[in-house]
Amino acid sequence: FTATVTPGSAAGYSSPAVSLERSDDGGTTWTPVRNGTLIPGSFGVGTVIADREAPRGTPVLYRANQRSTFTGGALSTSAW
Repeated sequence: FTATVTPGSAAGYSSPAVSLERSDDGGTTWTPVRNGTLIPGSFGVGTVIADREAPRGTPVLYRANQRSTFTGGALSTSAW
C-alpha cells in the first residue's frame, strides 16, 4: 500500500515534514508506518510513503500529520 501526503502551506512556515500512522482496529490504536515518520517534504508536493507491513485481509485506516518550522524556529505540528 502507498499513500501520498501533501503538506499544506501557510505564510511564515518552512521545512515541512510528514508522518503516517496506521490502525487495524478501527482507530482505537495507531502504529507509525515504518520509515514514515518526519519525512522531509515540500509544500504543495506529494510525498509517497509505502506501507509494506499492512496486514492482509484486514481493513486498515491511515492518518497523517505535518510538522513545520515557523518564523523564529518554533515547531508547529498539525492535528492527525
